Amino acid sequence: MMNKKGLSFLEHWAEGYSALGFILGFIIALLLRNEYTLYVISSVGGIVAGRTLWLARKHPIFPYYLVSIATLIGFLLGALVGSNATLKIIFLLAIVSAYLSHFIHRKGYI
Repeated sequence: MMNKKGLSFLEHWAEGYSALGFILGFIIALLLRNEYTLYVISSVGGIVAGRTLWLARKHPIFPYYLVSIATLIGFLLGALVGSNATLKIIFLLAIVSAYLSHFIHRKGYI
């Protein structure tokens, strides 16, 4: 949808939500200073991402990956408090929990 003032937000919603997810992920990670809380939030975020990707399976899937990855990158940049091992654990927890959530929905357990 083009209007005289520029592109409509409906055509480029993924970029806006990606930026919002990046900022929110960064702020949430900055507010949480405990490593174990970061692990839990990363796992919950992965579960939500897996469910979102499952629900969006009949739509173009790339925008949903873009929003999920931008949020994860913002969260990882905000969590640069600890060592590299902490960041690797947060990343792996998010990816594994997203995969498990998607797998559970695909098999019909939920």
